[in-house]
Amino acid sequence: MNTPEGKRARRRWLVPALAVTAALAKERVRATFFVIGSQVEAHPEYAKRLVAAGHELGNHTYTHRRMVFVSPDTVAAEVEPTNALIRQAGQRGEIPSRLGHPAAPLVRRRAAHA
Repeated sequence: MNTPEGKRARRRWLVPALAVTAALAKERVRATFFVIGSQVEAHPEYAKRLVAAGHELGNHTYTHRRMVFVSPDTVAAEVEPTNALIRQAGQRGEIPSRLGHPAAPLVRRRAAHA
């Protein structure tokens, strides 16, 4: 991700997140950041920084794919790798998710027992 395109993609989410975390730290407030798995995989150090600062990471799928009219297996393929990356960043406990797919509760339940 050291290409100009990769740097732009990183800045698109990193700069606002860092600005927000600085303001939250000043006020001693913790927040939930819904992350896209592919971005966490590309930049795990930022996810680790968020967790280390006491924030929670939520699952917003791996690719930010539209989750309408997809199979439960497709939902699982988007959710489960992102959950694993969130765990690698150091988060413990339940991982919140932002999914609108009808199978999402089933996938969340299955991931909680993994």
